[in-house]
Amino acid sequence: MKHTFLPLVLFLVMAPLSHAELFMEQAQNAVNMFNAMNNGAGYMFTHKTEVSAGYSSLMTTKAGTDEIDLSAYTASYAAGDQFFRTFCVEPEVITSGMVRAKLDYSNGTTTTVNGDSLSIGGAALYAMYISGTLDGYSGSAADTTQLLFAIRGAMETYSASYDYSAYDWSTNVFLSYLLDINDDIDYWKTDYDPGQYYAEVGDYSIFVMRNVEGDGFHRQNLLYAASNDGHAATPEPASILIVGIGLASAFTVARRRKKNS
Repeated sequence: MKHTFLPLVLFLVMAPLSHAELFMEQAQNAVNMFNAMNNGAGYMFTHKTEVSAGYSSLMTTKAGTDEIDLSAYTASYAAGDQFFRTFCVEPEVITSGMVRAKLDYSNGTTTTVNGDSLSIGGAALYAMYISGTLDGYSGSAADTTQLLFAIRGAMETYSASYDYSAYDWSTNVFLSYLLDINDDIDYWKTDYDPGQYYAEVGDYSIFVMRNVEGDGFHRQNLLYAASNDGHAATPEPASILIVGIGLASAFTVARRRKKNS
C-alpha cells in the first residue's frame, strides 16, 4: 500500500509554492522595493488634485532618482515612470509640498496610520480602476468622486463633513457594482491581505502608502498597486505537468497492484 502513493507523495514534495505563497512573496518584494528607495527613506513625491473636487483623485509625481514599478497601471493611469493615479483613503488630511512615503504591511495586512485596514472591496475597486476594467467609470469628476466614496465606504473610513448618503451601498454606483458581484457586504468590508488571492482583485497586490514628511508629520494615506506577474491567477505549465505526472503515476501503480492481487 505504501508504494501505491509514493509518486503522489513525491509530487507533493516537488510541487512549487501555492498561489497564496507566490502572492505573499510578490507582495513582500513590492514592499521591500518601495521602502528601500532613496537610501531607505522611502518614496519622495509631491501631488496635485486632478479634478475640480479637491478630495477626489490625485496625480502623484515621482521625485528623486529611484524608479517605482508601475507595471500594474494601464497607460491612462500612469505616464512613464513619473505619475500614477490614486486616492486618499483617510479623509480630511492634506499634503503640502514634497513628502516621503512608505508602504505599510504589518501582520500581513495593509493599514492607514490610524490602523484602518484596506478592505477587499476597496482593493478590488482600485485594482479595476487602475487596470481600466471598472464597469461604469467614465473618468468624469462625478464618477471619480463617487469612486472615492465607494473605496472609503468599503473601508468604513468616513468623514463627518461629507454626506453619508454618498457611502450608501444601494445608491453609490460602484458599491452597488460590488454587490452585483457578491451581495455579501460583510465580505467586501473584510480586511484585505495582499498575500492572498482574490478573484475580484486580479493579479495585483494593493497597498496603503503612508505619506510622512521628513519631520515625521503624517499627511495622507494613498493606494498603490503592484503587479504580481500573473502568478496568482494561473498555475505555471510546469506545475500542471508535475500534477499530471504525479496523478498518472499513482493511477498506474494502483492498477498494477489491483491486477496482481
